[in-house]
Amino acid sequence: IAPEILDAVIEENPYYRLAQIPARTYDTSDDVTALAVDNMLVVNANAAAADVLNVVSAIYGHLDELRRANAVARQIAPEQSTSLAVPLHPGAAQYFSAGAAGVQR
Repeated sequence: IAPEILDAVIEENPYYRLAQIPARTYDTSDDVTALAVDNMLVVNANAAAADVLNVVSAIYGHLDELRRANAVARQIAPEQSTSLAVPLHPGAAQYFSAGAAGVQR
């Protein structure tokens, strides 16, 4: 897909972003630029902040281990966690406001 078409799609749909898919991921010989959406863990707004903080801490506090065990986890970019199209739950916001995972909100 031509870069100007990708740019137009993203401008019209800001929840999309460009992602690089490494060669050989899907039996390709070259890296591929693709449209992507960020994955996110969604919780009920009424979930206890302490519970959400514990879940976020468990994920980001063990991200290296998670990445070793799961290829998809290698795509988790903590810095993207504070720029989603939806607001962070207060428990997640607490985690990131403390500068955890090297990200400051």
